[in-house]
Amino acid sequence: MSGEAFRCLNGGIEYELRCDGCGGAFHCHDDSFYSWDLLCAAAEAEGWRVEPDFEGEHECGACMARATFKHHRHRFAASRAA
Repeated sequence: MSGEAFRCLNGGIEYELRCDGCGGAFHCHDDSFYSWDLLCAAAEAEGWRVEPDFEGEHECGACMARATFKHHRHRFAASRAA
């Protein structure tokens, strides 16, 4: 699970988003962590692939780039072998 919620001492809830690939946390520079929807939107704006629910798949931009590179390298190798 790459989304979590934490109860604050003041009674509020803070959300955390982590990459399923590398485990890195998304760090926002505003108060988006008080709303799951805003946190997801901020992460998408920073290049993350985010599904709207906690248990969905979430990937940072670096992991998405690695997966895309591997996919294209595999396709290139397959086309050269044919």
